[in-house]
Amino acid sequence: MKVLNEKYLLKRAVGGLIPPSVHKRKKQPYRAPDAVSFFGPGRTTPEYVEDLLSETRLKEDGLFNPAAVNRLVTKARTGQELGVKDNMGVAGILSTQLLVDQFIRNFRYDHHAERDTPVRHRQLPVRAER
Repeated sequence: MKVLNEKYLLKRAVGGLIPPSVHKRKKQPYRAPDAVSFFGPGRTTPEYVEDLLSETRLKEDGLFNPAAVNRLVTKARTGQELGVKDNMGVAGILSTQLLVDQFIRNFRYDHHAERDTPVRHRQLPVRAER
């Protein structure tokens, strides 16, 4: 196997099935959606995004500073230019809030799975305001 050649076996296996421009190009990183995908002038922000990034929700979950998140979201809503760090911040905060929502607040285990102990839900501790 070619150690320094990314996805060497995959490229060998499907080389004839994809265009040479795709086959020979360098690896490209995955980019999460930019803040403009959720906010901005003329855009309707999805309800779940509004809920996850609301001051109440952020305080309850206690992972992010609600005032700082609000400043970042306001910057995105008003159409101000966001840098790479700000875009990554929005994506990271929203992704984390989604994980908390799906796997802590609303976790559902498979009712058909055999399980000796039930899943216990607990309230997240709220971090003291700074």
